[in-house]
Amino acid sequence: MSTLETNKAAPASTVGDLQRKQEYEFHPIANVFPLMMGDEFKRFKKDIKSNKLREPIVIYDGKILDGRNRYNACKDLGLLPIETTPLPAGTDPVAFVVSANVHRRHLNETQRAAVAAQLSAFTHGGDRSKAPIGALTDKAAAKLLNVGERSVERAKAVLKEATPNIQALVKSGEVAVSAATEVVKLPKEKQAELTTASKVREAVKQAKQAKGEAEKKAAEGDTSKLSDEIDGLMDSLIDKLKEMKAKKPENADATVAELVRRLQVADLYTEPTKKAA
Repeated sequence: MSTLETNKAAPASTVGDLQRKQEYEFHPIANVFPLMMGDEFKRFKKDIKSNKLREPIVIYDGKILDGRNRYNACKDLGLLPIETTPLPAGTDPVAFVVSANVHRRHLNETQRAAVAAQLSAFTHGGDRSKAPIGALTDKAAAKLLNVGERSVERAKAVLKEATPNIQALVKSGEVAVSAATEVVKLPKEKQAELTTASKVREAVKQAKQAKGEAEKKAAEGDTSKLSDEIDGLMDSLIDKLKEMKAKKPENADATVAELVRRLQVADLYTEPTKKAA
């Protein structure tokens, strides 16, 4: 008899005991995928209420590997205990979770990159004596989630440097990895203020404006420095020409004429036009 059939047959007091006992944690592998939130979860819960649980919850290492949203919906609706099934022996838990979620959920590229980044950095609770779960490289994770390897690398950097609120916005797909890459350069206290996607976009806009102004200022500074250098060279040249004119005027005149000619050839000097009398 399944857990669902047991629930139907058991007296109310027994059902209450079963509901209290059937508490599951979510497996860390499953948690790399975002949970349903807001209206999406409300619609999902409404479907569960109308059609009941269609697929059993998959359990691995005593935790929910697949079915977190179904479990949450059933808890909210008072439909515990629910039907569960263990992960089939020999099945790769990472591949199973990715396959189930990618085909079931409509995840955008940013969400898939964030998932791949988490999977490629996943270890057994920090135990260095054990290999990473699935032993996924950035390349393998990118292929599994159908995103570019560069996107995975950028997502890993963002998830490492970003504050929790920015991480959440990236994982939910509300903020693109490219935008998050800009805001993680901000101090942590500034990042913590960016609690919505619109605030992140405004911060990115301001960062780009500040960068443009800094580059413009730097360019103007370079031009000013160059102008000062040219003034110094001109003063030195004039002093040398004066010295030459004092000794050999004809040589000085020829040198000035040659200088003017070369400036004209370089399109740096135009002979001024004479005004009509």
